[in-house]
Amino acid sequence: MNNQFDELTKSLAQSVTRRQALRRFGAGVAWAVLAVLGFGTNQAQAKGGATCCRYECSSPFGGVYYDKICETAGGSCPPPPTANCALYSVKNVVNCHFCR
Repeated sequence: MNNQFDELTKSLAQSVTRRQALRRFGAGVAWAVLAVLGFGTNQAQAKGGATCCRYECSSPFGGVYYDKICETAGGSCPPPPTANCALYSVKNVVNCHFCR
């Protein structure tokens, strides 16, 4: 049984060299970093920027919930969506994907 396992591990190890594995791993890490930094997003949207408006609303059943609106024109926040909401925070973001 150990001999079969050893043969399997040897065959898996020989299919890709260490250099190829490290190169692929490095490329994957590089793409992940670029994705986090926002490369590959819609550049037309990224040029103008966006404004993320967050509203704190009181529920008719008691409690609080939050509502978000993303303005891509880069202008000011619109009025609250309902009468029981108030503007809670404003944040300038690259695009609406970052409005969380």
